[in-house]
Amino acid sequence: VAYDNDLPVPAMLACAAAESGWGSPKNAIFQATGCHFNLQKPSWYTWMKCRTVKLKTDGQGLGTLVWVDFCAADTWADSVGLWCTWILNYPHEGHRNEVLAARHSPRDFCAKLPKVGFGPQNAAAWKATAKGYLDVYDQFQLGGFAWTAP
Repeated sequence: VAYDNDLPVPAMLACAAAESGWGSPKNAIFQATGCHFNLQKPSWYTWMKCRTVKLKTDGQGLGTLVWVDFCAADTWADSVGLWCTWILNYPHEGHRNEVLAARHSPRDFCAKLPKVGFGPQNAAAWKATAKGYLDVYDQFQLGGFAWTAP
């Protein structure tokens, strides 16, 4: 699905691993939703079609827990479909276009994912979130992943 949407598979793998904690039982959001990307579903995101689970999170990264809806997925393919839909329709057009402009450089794409809603949503946290994705990308040499955009 990522490949079909011309989104970099290596970046998707790094994001999934970092967001889900490698599927760790300690990652309450992933365990409750089955979605590898911990995607929140605000009510005004009408373009996101998914079953939801209400959970507490610190989505702003400021230490305050709030209840939010998260997208749930029954399969890995469902998770990937949600990731693609999220990125391709993210409502802040400037940020979305900046991320999509990097789609043929998976490492750069990883670094830009915080701008389309991945990780805490405050600009101060974007650098740390990007570093988490890049650490996974580099550690597992995802740049060597056999992936070619259509």
